[in-house]
Amino acid sequence: MSERSLEHQTALVTGASGGIGSAIARALVKAGAAVALHYREGREAADALAKELEEAGGKAVAIAADLREAADIPALYDRAEEALGPLDIVINNAGVGSTGNLVETEVEALDRLIDVNFRAVALSLKEAGRRLREGGVVINISSMLGDHPLPGTATYAATKAAVDLLSRGAAREFAGRRISVKSLSPGATVPGMFGASPQERQDAFAADTPLGRIGRAGEIADAVVFLASPSGRWINGAVVTADGGYSA
Repeated sequence: MSERSLEHQTALVTGASGGIGSAIARALVKAGAAVALHYREGREAADALAKELEEAGGKAVAIAADLREAADIPALYDRAEEALGPLDIVINNAGVGSTGNLVETEVEALDRLIDVNFRAVALSLKEAGRRLREGGVVINISSMLGDHPLPGTATYAATKAAVDLLSRGAAREFAGRRISVKSLSPGATVPGMFGASPQERQDAFAADTPLGRIGRAGEIADAVVFLASPSGRWINGAVVTADGGYSA
């Protein structure tokens, strides 16, 4: 078996119906994993992705949950385990975008940002720490903005920086069961949240990126497969940046 193979592995991907999430799910299945596809809205898209992956010879199941509700997170794990068996891999990918300039941020928007981007990841890690099979892996999708905030991203960047620190701490706490935890920090990527940005903003990011373009969701997915595979298990408690050199 290849050191990049995920054959006989089971995985949960949160936010799996989005641009980066669906690319991650496809890459995991291609590598041999069975995947639980979490979604909050967009049942048709999630079911279509599960059908696509099944027709390609993989195993996938779509599961709805609202990660803002604390009780939904253990229930999501329960349903994933019922469908696939004990989990080996968790990808905490679900998130919401920037609330804009800090002085204009409404309390409700800030609460939602914290609940989805940080609190849900912490609660998911709590479940993963006690449920994953020994030797499992958790990859938290953060953002290069967590280390390089830009105007209008202060609150969003803060939640992603918190996720990075959470990954480091959890890596220490989960060491007794040989569960590795790391953050993958993408730069501007399409499709994904950044794809909704005006074209001039996308062009500016591409011009400021040493490789001269915006990242592709499939490239983030490839990095996830590597980090989840036996080849990447030694990377633990780290933040791995995938931004084409933008933050260099």
